[in-house]
Amino acid sequence: MRILLIILVVLVIFVLIIVIGGRAYVNNFPRPSSVGTGTIAPCPESPNCVSSKETDDLHKIDPFDIGADGAQSTLAQLEQVLSEMDNSTIITKTDNYLFAEFRSPFWRFVDDVEFFAGPDKIDVRSAARIGYSDMNVNRKRVESIRKKLASFTE
Repeated sequence: MRILLIILVVLVIFVLIIVIGGRAYVNNFPRPSSVGTGTIAPCPESPNCVSSKETDDLHKIDPFDIGADGAQSTLAQLEQVLSEMDNSTIITKTDNYLFAEFRSPFWRFVDDVEFFAGPDKIDVRSAARIGYSDMNVNRKRVESIRKKLASFTE
């Protein structure tokens, strides 16, 4: 019985070290220099990024339409949608650019999301900051934002 208790205590300590260490590791990755600059950064080769500027099937996603009230209004609506989403922080906002960070609830992984308003569309990019695969989280997030944005025009 005593051996089982010791094993349990060691296991709990091991799990705590992994969780605390993993969170510290994740939070030590700075923002890439290509993100937050006022333009859409390119996607890496890894499948953890989607962008309306990319042409390959792995990364390609449709841009956002500019609403009837123009790009400024659509960006303002996007800002409102992002501010209402869990675990999001708006980092940069200009007349034609919006950049936000999303953090996953448990491990605190950071995803960078950018919007750039051009003359006829709003380009979007959403990418995991670290890792290789994101299990389609970024694609699902962009489509969720698109759906929430559509509620402004209904």
